Amino acid sequence: MLYILVQIYNFSQLEKINPDLIHNIQDIFTSISHDKKCLFFNDKSKEGLFLFSKGKKEKCDPGRIADTAFEIHNVLMKNKKNLHGFNILISILAETNPLNALAQQKNNLFLLDEEEYVWITKNEYDYFSKYLIFEKKGNFYKVEKKEDQYNKHSIFLKDFWLRQSSYNQLFDEITPIMNGLENNKIILIHGENGIGKTTIVSHIVKSILKEDYEYTPRMYTFFKRRSFVHPFLNSIHPGFLRKIPEYLLQYENPIWSFHGKLLSCLKSGEEAGECPDHFFEDFLIGYNIYLSAFLRMMTNRLMPAFFICDDIDAYADTTYKGLQILLGDFLKNPTFIPLFISQSGQIPEILQRFPAKEIEIKPVNQRETRKLIHAYYPGIKLTKKILRNLLEYSKAQILPIKSYLAYCIPGGIIKKIKNSYVWNPEKKEDIPPDNQSKILIFLLKTLRQNEIDILYYIYLSAGMLTTEGLYSFLESNSYPRDIAESVLLILFHYGLISTGDYTTPYYTGLKKQIEDLLQSRTEYLCEVYLNYIQELWKEKRLSRYVLLFSLFMTHKKISPALEILHLLIKRKIDEWDINEVKPFLSLKNPVIKHKLDEEERKQLRMIILAGQLRLSLLEGNHEQAEIIINLINEENPYLDRASSYRGDLFLHMASYFNIKEDIDEAVSLTKKALLDFQDLGLLEKKAYAYIELGAIMLADQKIGDAYDYLNLSCHLFSEDDMYPCNKIRILLLTGICYYLEGNLTKSLDSSLNAQTISMETGIRNWELTSIFLAGRIYFDLGLYSDAQEKFIEGLSIISVYSIKEARQVFYAWLGRSYIYSGMIKDGLKTLNKVKPNREIFYFLAEAYFFLRQYNKAFNFIEKGMEIPSTYSSLPDEREEWIDGISLVEEKYSKASIKGTILNRIVKVFRAYLLSLCHGLKEGIVEFYQIIRTEKDAKNDPYFSFYYFLYSQLLSKCGEDEVDDYLTILNKALKQLQERASRIENPSDRKKYLFNNFWNNHIFNEAKKKNLI
Repeated sequence: MLYILVQIYNFSQLEKINPDLIHNIQDIFTSISHDKKCLFFNDKSKEGLFLFSKGKKEKCDPGRIADTAFEIHNVLMKNKKNLHGFNILISILAETNPLNALAQQKNNLFLLDEEEYVWITKNEYDYFSKYLIFEKKGNFYKVEKKEDQYNKHSIFLKDFWLRQSSYNQLFDEITPIMNGLENNKIILIHGENGIGKTTIVSHIVKSILKEDYEYTPRMYTFFKRRSFVHPFLNSIHPGFLRKIPEYLLQYENPIWSFHGKLLSCLKSGEEAGECPDHFFEDFLIGYNIYLSAFLRMMTNRLMPAFFICDDIDAYADTTYKGLQILLGDFLKNPTFIPLFISQSGQIPEILQRFPAKEIEIKPVNQRETRKLIHAYYPGIKLTKKILRNLLEYSKAQILPIKSYLAYCIPGGIIKKIKNSYVWNPEKKEDIPPDNQSKILIFLLKTLRQNEIDILYYIYLSAGMLTTEGLYSFLESNSYPRDIAESVLLILFHYGLISTGDYTTPYYTGLKKQIEDLLQSRTEYLCEVYLNYIQELWKEKRLSRYVLLFSLFMTHKKISPALEILHLLIKRKIDEWDINEVKPFLSLKNPVIKHKLDEEERKQLRMIILAGQLRLSLLEGNHEQAEIIINLINEENPYLDRASSYRGDLFLHMASYFNIKEDIDEAVSLTKKALLDFQDLGLLEKKAYAYIELGAIMLADQKIGDAYDYLNLSCHLFSEDDMYPCNKIRILLLTGICYYLEGNLTKSLDSSLNAQTISMETGIRNWELTSIFLAGRIYFDLGLYSDAQEKFIEGLSIISVYSIKEARQVFYAWLGRSYIYSGMIKDGLKTLNKVKPNREIFYFLAEAYFFLRQYNKAFNFIEKGMEIPSTYSSLPDEREEWIDGISLVEEKYSKASIKGTILNRIVKVFRAYLLSLCHGLKEGIVEFYQIIRTEKDAKNDPYFSFYYFLYSQLLSKCGEDEVDDYLTILNKALKQLQERASRIENPSDRKKYLFNNFWNNHIFNEAKKKNLI
């Protein structure tokens, strides 16, 4: 065990004379022990003894021990005038009890020759020899000072690499574009790997922009990340994110309120409340505003806006697609200058339509290598053979040369004589080691303990933490910022790491060698890092799910790994990022192939099966869903106890059975999930289960039960605390309930509230659903202009987010709104923009009916009859966008009537048109059959319309009528009044009765016949 023993002489007298001083020192000691993570003991014997216990030797860093001792020393030296002397002794003992250790060592303090120093016993010499400079005093060593372990590396801290000829060449090529002498274009800078292309580009841009360089966007990748967003994220500067509002146009401010928050959360790695289901488009909208603001700032400063794309060959296809959109928007701006850095020299195919200028950077040559070596080792003589061998060994790459030069003196290749350097004649200086790994392993062995520790932390992080995040982690583990920065510089100039916004290992294959060097410390360092990361994740300050899952799974932290996998799959499906999620839904994923015990295997299987089932249902792939259900029945992956994963699996199975019209099984499974969530105290999950029960009840046309379950979900949280996705679903489901019951006021309120929250959280599918429902309610209220505005609003979202499947429905109802507001030509033009289906044929028939072209109307309604009836077969969390009736009136009653409302409307209108075109009696016969056989259909809001059209035919029939005209008209009126009575707002009720085209006709006809 490592101990630091402190004695303040004449303590009892000092405590009487100057108690405030003693209390202050004790408080500072307590603070030091807290900061340095020591156990602290104050001896009560009035001898002035204090003990700091640092734990086991193998888990301690000697550098940190030395820092702690000198911090204590500094405190006492500041109060030297008021003290009567002190000493500090560092010792390593087998004794684990601190009080016993104090008793064993206090006698050593009396044997020390001098006062006011830090001492070690002779047993600790080897342990501290690299960190402290000593003077031997008898059986003790007096510590003169800490070893300045960084000065001797100062040669590596030079700005060592600037290839002047390549710099001048590139500068000359960029200048005409900057000065407007050439049209703007992509500048493709290419050359072999490792020859300094990025360094040269950075130097040029910095030399041009000077202090304006800081915010220049630079896209880059590391470790073959395939997500489209990561190269973009690396180019975002957190400081500029805060400045963006200064450069926004007025219309951009409301857009940035959502997208700016999304970019900020992604950049910081923190958990975002938003979960956009069109993530690609939403990110690009935010990034477009970010670049626009950057361009305006640089234009204001009369500076070019460079946009650097490093590693352009390594991006994902979706990243190229995003770049294509951005270049299309910005390349026409002369201020915008994109610099692509490539190894292959090929612009990605999707970007080849843009003009480009190629500039090749040549490999490192002998002259440049000579200059570099002379910068490191002034006065050394170099032969062509040495230079040739070094270039061959390094493959003309910078980092291997850097590593070799760092190796030369400690490896005995070069010796320093006075102020000059010479090749060691005992070494074969012209032949570097036969492979680079020998040099790298040698360099690793020269690293001090804290350097190798920090390098290992960087390997563990693998880009999970930003460089700032890495510094925060190191500071929390007693590495001061200045020390950490110095260590990173050394590791960088050894060629072991790359640094920037993120600090990552340059050679991925060295981790095993580092672990061999660390030996028993490996486990300790892993534990420290994993605990820190797990804490960040629990506090929602880190949401890099893919890296987190890989990290915890690799280090056999199975429980958090599975929890993260569960969230990762949910998040990726929520975002509709199908390509990214599919590898995590397979047991063939190499990260998942770890040995698990039986319980862990079941947990993993439940997570994967639930994800596979949910995705299959959302894609409408019912055959695949059935295969998964059969697998679940065969494998029986359930745990015997309550589990969040089991509950989720039950819920997705319930969705399957709901779609398959097995309501009893759907309810049973959902209630099982609810019990699991209840047992575990998972309120959010419990709320979600209640929502699912509400949706199932609504699908079964049990509106009262649906209300009850949705209200139970609401009561679990205050409105502010409720998860936004749950809030939206409750609003949409209750909105449909209100609509089916006829309370259009509350239905409209629900839909508009759902739209607001959907817009703020980026869930575009539900935003469209809520816009459509609001448009439908405006249509029913006879507010046809308001309905048009809503449908146009929906179409604008469809165009931005490429939701092609919804285009048909919005155009259909926009066309119908035009028709009912008297703009029939506009309506027909709009309806002709999309492929007709049964609903559109009905709307076309309506248009020609209003134009009194009854035969043409009848032909369209006949075509509508030929198309089979369809209804939604997806769970209610994602729309299928078949037609407007299936989205509202039939969406939540599919289990019993299967699209019969639209079918009934079409049949009724056909019967009416048949009477107008081909004979009154034929139409009446058809009407009679429809009205008599289908009068009890639930939740059909159009019976007043059916009765009214029937009454109009009966009024022309005379003596042969099969039903009494006034009786049927009265039924139409009663149905209308009953539905209108449920509208809460009197103003809305009036609009429904008198603005709605058909309702107004019913009311006026009833008035004429004295029924009112």
